[in-house]
Amino acid sequence: MQHPIFRWERNFTKQLFQLAVPIALQSVVTAAMQIVDNVMVGKLGEVPLAAVSQANRISFLFQLAMFGTISGASIFVSQYWGKRDVAGVRRTLGIATAMGLVVAALLGLPSIFFPGQLIRVLIKSQEARRLGAEYLGIMGFVYFIQSQSLVQAAVLKSTEQVKLPMFASIAAILTNICFNWLLIYDHGSFGGYGVRGAAIATMIGAAVELGVLIVFARRFGFVTAAKLGELRPGSRKAVRDFLVIALPVLLNESLWAAGTVTYSAIYGRLGDGVTAAAAANIFSTIEQLASVAIRALSHACGVMIGMAIGAGDENCARLYAKRFLWATPLISQGIGLAILALSGSMVGFFNVTAETAAAARGLIRIFACFIWAHALNCVVIVAILRTGGDVRAAAAIDVIPLWLVGVPMAALAGLVFHWDVQRVYLMTYCEQIAKGALCLWRMRSGKWVHNLVANNQ
Repeated sequence: MQHPIFRWERNFTKQLFQLAVPIALQSVVTAAMQIVDNVMVGKLGEVPLAAVSQANRISFLFQLAMFGTISGASIFVSQYWGKRDVAGVRRTLGIATAMGLVVAALLGLPSIFFPGQLIRVLIKSQEARRLGAEYLGIMGFVYFIQSQSLVQAAVLKSTEQVKLPMFASIAAILTNICFNWLLIYDHGSFGGYGVRGAAIATMIGAAVELGVLIVFARRFGFVTAAKLGELRPGSRKAVRDFLVIALPVLLNESLWAAGTVTYSAIYGRLGDGVTAAAAANIFSTIEQLASVAIRALSHACGVMIGMAIGAGDENCARLYAKRFLWATPLISQGIGLAILALSGSMVGFFNVTAETAAAARGLIRIFACFIWAHALNCVVIVAILRTGGDVRAAAAIDVIPLWLVGVPMAALAGLVFHWDVQRVYLMTYCEQIAKGALCLWRMRSGKWVHNLVANNQ
């Protein structure tokens, strides 16, 4: 029986909400963690806020590189789970665990040993550089902990165990808030560590999150509670097959992250180097919170399509892809309208000048108006093309418009014409337009569905 695109049967809707709602709640908590850090550090003034925001661009590179790693793992895990191959899931977990440590070392070790050199390229204020280096030097240790919690959470979510990552994130943010308050501010005989206190609190929260994921997975016998022998890849072919998919995704995310950091570096060189950077950080914080539903929708889409492909039902996978293609712009633009209504009060949480607040509100309004384009591209590239195994096309569509359209337009607007941060940011949407056209073209070609686990034992 052929199912229509617009009439969702009960099982489809039930599975979507069972996956998306806990993931959305976890994403709210994760985004709130950075918001809490930024608001609490922002109470110290604009220079510490700008320092931490720019230092977190290295953290952003780490998160995106890890996202590439766990996206590669999720592609295999969701397809293995579609045919209920637990051994395949655990082999993939082992490979992803090792890759996570490699990614952590590549960015963590330079952050620990050379924080000053890294932060220098992101902001020109000397005081902000000093504070940013203090923060980044501690965050380098955090990357090793977070690499493992991200892998564990990704595998759990791709096997439909979405509640444990949500509760682990809640435990992490509560820990982070508590230690932020204790360590950032001067309480007389204790605290007063400023930006270093924020980094230490983040490290403690990350350790709590990883502990919860490991302990409770073993307690309830989830698929991540594997013995050491079960994590071995089994053969060189298994590693090679994983890398063939994961490395293009990792390269994709790294190049995308580098482009985004380039945007941030351009913002950091506008005007006095502090106002635009602080405004961009406030906007980025709210953007992450606003993108919660997009990430949840994208991950739910990826799991459902991957399971359908793994189970050998390619027609079902194509139907699901079309449904998400139509639903994403509608859902995301509803979120955009809510952001427009709340933008003024959200910026009011930050202790910044009127000029910085006005710039931040302008950035938020632009994002709210064009959120549908960002959401559509995210779901197609991350959830549909990648999960279908079409990783090379996904990488090309994600990276080429960024570096050939978005970055040159932003650099021209900011560094040559010296436009304000709002107009510079608006020019980056030329990238989204180019991506959207390529996404729709690839979807219509029908060449994105690949069963990667059909013959894997």
